[in-house]
Amino acid sequence: SVAIICCSVCYTDTMFAASSDDCVLGHEVIGRVESKGEDVTNVEIGDVVGFGYIRSTCLNCKYCLSGQENMCQQITTFSNGVGGFASGSVWDSRFVYKIPKSIKPQHAGPLTCAGASVFGALYGYNISPTATVGIVGIGGLGHLAIKFAKAWGCK
Repeated sequence: SVAIICCSVCYTDTMFAASSDDCVLGHEVIGRVESKGEDVTNVEIGDVVGFGYIRSTCLNCKYCLSGQENMCQQITTFSNGVGGFASGSVWDSRFVYKIPKSIKPQHAGPLTCAGASVFGALYGYNISPTATVGIVGIGGLGHLAIKFAKAWGCK
């Protein structure tokens, strides 16, 4: 289980809030590991971790094996259970990620959704450090895309 430190608000949360009244939303989450199952090896009690939209997938289908877990037919998301707007949550450890001590929790939260989305696009399209990149819009995703592209060395 994870004790929630902070959770950013994403537009997706507002969409789910309008259509669901039986779940605790929030999917840009940073928390501290409080307990773990005996088979969990990727995190330790006390680690600060982040987790986002995907709660769990099968990790065995053609989508999961090709890195497209978001297309898995057995996906569960943050809306299937208790999300980050609670004081604690339980998540599949294969979908939580250690947060470096150099990043403040309140700055890490958006990286678990918007950051993962734009980084996935830059990485997935094999953008090289010498590439010229066009980014449309400077909202939640766009400003992170600009930061990633600049850090990557793109024009």
